[in-house]
Amino acid sequence: LNVSSISGLHVSGSTKGKDIVTLMRTSLKWICKHGTWAPPVGVFYQDFEHCPYECYPGYFGNSSDLQLPTCTDVCPKGSYCPRGSGGPQPCAKGTFGPTQGFTSAAECVDCPKGKFNAQLGQTACTP
Repeated sequence: LNVSSISGLHVSGSTKGKDIVTLMRTSLKWICKHGTWAPPVGVFYQDFEHCPYECYPGYFGNSSDLQLPTCTDVCPKGSYCPRGSGGPQPCAKGTFGPTQGFTSAAECVDCPKGKFNAQLGQTACTP
């Protein structure tokens, strides 16, 4: 991080190998790995090699400049998104995801007796 070129930035030392940085009057765009985010202003305790926060469970982040914990979008029907997801994971064959925002594979619903689903990421089962 080149602090000399950012106005409104104050580096006040380090704690356990992590810089303490306060962004007061400027908005800094972070370059984050997918599934993470960083606010544009505030006080940060980090190494500045990664964005400090993971996307909320039930949401995914597939962009590198996210600034909110809800990241890119809510996880779509037929999939689930654990904390820090870079993209939706499809519900397994034989299951479906009827609503948005699932956070784990355990939330995908088994097809009822007499119906099936032979594909990943489905929102309903067929007779």
